[in-house]
Amino acid sequence: MGSPEPVVVHLGGSWKWDKTYNRDSKIIEESSSVLFKSLRIDNINIDGNNGRVFRFYTNGVKTDSLFMYNSPTNPMEDKKDNTLYINAVDNEGNNAIIRSTFFFSKGKYDPDKMIINIQTNTDIYKASADTIQIEYLSDNL
Repeated sequence: MGSPEPVVVHLGGSWKWDKTYNRDSKIIEESSSVLFKSLRIDNINIDGNNGRVFRFYTNGVKTDSLFMYNSPTNPMEDKKDNTLYINAVDNEGNNAIIRSTFFFSKGKYDPDKMIINIQTNTDIYKASADTIQIEYLSDNL
């Protein structure tokens, strides 16, 4: 079904990592009792600019962060595919693009799954560079 509001309103909260797979949908890594990854997306304000921070965790330890600043063109939204293209920067100020696609169960207005791809050292999304897909399940339900 999908969300009646802009997809960007779903960009937040806690997400449990499920699996990572390659372009051919071959699973590279998946959640287990000894490997637990998660993603927490929160609103932030840095120097008067609103945005969001993507915090990545492995077994409860923060391993990485990406920062997104809100602007009229960030993120770009493809409502038909429930996809966002987000310009972000890492802790060193290097550019990155996050492609985030949301999936909705039938009859639901909140997503229960999100698949992301992160392309680093670029500010232009290139579909051909999507090599690793990371699947998360909503922890907000």
